[in-house]
Amino acid sequence: MQKKLFLSKVIQMAASMIVFNVSSICYGVFISARSGENGIGLFHLIMSVHSLGMSLSVSGMSLTATRLLSDMPQDKGFMCSDDIMKKCLKICISTSAVAAGVMFFGADIISQKILDEPQCAFCLRILAPSLVCIGISSVVAGYFTAFAKVGSACVGKLFGEAAGWGITLVLFKNFDKEKMYVAVIIANALSSLTECVANIVLWQLGRIGQRRMSCNCTYRHIISIASPLALGSYLKTGLVSCENLLIPICLNYGQIGNALGQYGALKGMSIQLLTFPYVFIGAFTSLIVPEIARRHSVGHKNSIKYISELSVDSILKFAFFIWCVFLIWGNELCSMFFTAKNAGDYLKMLSLLPVFMYLDSVTDAILKGLDKQVFTLKVNIADSCMRVILIFLLVPIYGIKGYIYIMYISEIINLSISYIKLKKITNIRFSPLQSIVIPTSACMGSLCILKVISVDNTITQILVFAGVYLTFLSLTKAIFGNKTKIRDIFSNFAYNIKV
Repeated sequence: MQKKLFLSKVIQMAASMIVFNVSSICYGVFISARSGENGIGLFHLIMSVHSLGMSLSVSGMSLTATRLLSDMPQDKGFMCSDDIMKKCLKICISTSAVAAGVMFFGADIISQKILDEPQCAFCLRILAPSLVCIGISSVVAGYFTAFAKVGSACVGKLFGEAAGWGITLVLFKNFDKEKMYVAVIIANALSSLTECVANIVLWQLGRIGQRRMSCNCTYRHIISIASPLALGSYLKTGLVSCENLLIPICLNYGQIGNALGQYGALKGMSIQLLTFPYVFIGAFTSLIVPEIARRHSVGHKNSIKYISELSVDSILKFAFFIWCVFLIWGNELCSMFFTAKNAGDYLKMLSLLPVFMYLDSVTDAILKGLDKQVFTLKVNIADSCMRVILIFLLVPIYGIKGYIYIMYISEIINLSISYIKLKKITNIRFSPLQSIVIPTSACMGSLCILKVISVDNTITQILVFAGVYLTFLSLTKAIFGNKTKIRDIFSNFAYNIKV
């Protein structure tokens, strides 16, 4: 029953993430068609400042709430959740109110001195109140994650997504093309408010009939967990925002034409498609943190090692498949969604990045479950510092290709450090044959067979390629030939998960 329960939760989360990511891509396609490359570039500049405000609002409280509730026995965690949540919410509302005030009253200075786009001040003021809503939603999301309440988390996000779409469609009729980004900003702010209200309602409904008890979790204890996460998150997000702001500046400094348009094509189009397949592993990495944390608290080292090895092997097989899809069909996929001609070229250049990016994400998730979230933040901060320095050095010379080089350098170094740390803790073993040679050979063999088959439609070609790729893996006993592992993974993860 527990195996079926966990499998059901993974499928629910994966399905919802697919829906939300498809919606996000369609939304990006819609606004890019109305706003153009420059409008998308300006929108991402504004959102880079907003992301820093979001970091200040959340203050590490989402993961803190998850950890506090996950470290307790399941029944006690439910009974103490009311007390813990109220304290976490009070802290998060305080920090988000400060962040909202800074963004609202400092909008003119930020838009003129930092963004060099005075018209952005109005948008920043619109987004400022939404920071409080985002802070509240983050804490409630931590509660949903701790108890694997996948349905509740999905419903709240669904309301926010639907509101964003509806408001955008209404506002786009009343805005000129040059001001379309303002409509998107307004829709974004109201979407955050809608999601916040939905999350609060769902949380309150879940409390009905629940036994409650106070616990010895003090504000000092909560802050002691959240502070290193928050400080690291502030610094990391600040560096990422600085990085996003520097790219068009350095492109202009290198006298590269249409800098804002190139930035918009890369960030708003190519990278959006690049990150879409993450939806298929996002459910896994989201649920693995509290599960690894539970096993770590009771000292199940062999189970953690087994899960880590299987996770790395599975993620790499998926990542190599995605690499081939973007490398072969990058131009065709981008032309299906976006009008920018260079978006497909950028996607093909970035095609190998998922191999490092997806593996790094699952490695970080396991480390966070092992209570090494401070280590992952330090690595990410150092990584962001290095990226900022490299942007100054490479982007003015090599243009947007220089930033693509930086992304590869950054991901490889970040992954190497995190994986070495994971290996020291879990003694995880890596099989190059199973994780690299077999999936690479399967990709090459699948492409050869696809050339023999006469298929014209791009989507059909990708589906046929996926089917042949899975067949190759099955024949080499890389996936289906080891049914014991596939069966046991759900048994392992289902431990301690209850409705």
